[in-house]
Amino acid sequence: MVLIFPLYLITVYFSSKIIDYFWRKETADIVHFSAYGVTGLMIEWFLIGLSPWSNPEAHPGAMFIFQVGMFSYWATVSFVPRLFTDERKNNEIKKTMLKFYFSYFVIVYIIAFLLPVYARFAILIPLIIVGYSLMNIFYLSYFLKSFRNPSKIKSVEKF
Repeated sequence: MVLIFPLYLITVYFSSKIIDYFWRKETADIVHFSAYGVTGLMIEWFLIGLSPWSNPEAHPGAMFIFQVGMFSYWATVSFVPRLFTDERKNNEIKKTMLKFYFSYFVIVYIIAFLLPVYARFAILIPLIIVGYSLMNIFYLSYFLKSFRNPSKIKSVEKF
């Protein structure tokens, strides 16, 4: 996993320039978010082994929530840097998102510190899934605001 993560981020950086070349900024953002969330799921499924079919006895609803959480994690890792480097003014969304993320995960880490070691995995994984899944609310808000005030140019002229 340690080697996969930097390779993933390097791939995101360079391949996002291709996405930016073909789509207007607002559409490119959604393509970026979706494509890298799905790419992250493929990493989870085929390299790490956390596919929906890896545990046939798992409850389908719980497995679905787990998959949404993994998608949300990978989409966040790839999309938040893009969102924060966006030159358009979406400062209120950025500030609110940052406040939520920081405060939520500080609380999660405090809980992790206070829990006995044997209980950490069972408690922390659902909390992390919830946190990253809730981040989608901020992305939706960002996408809606972007489409209400569309840019007139493509994201990148040439790469």
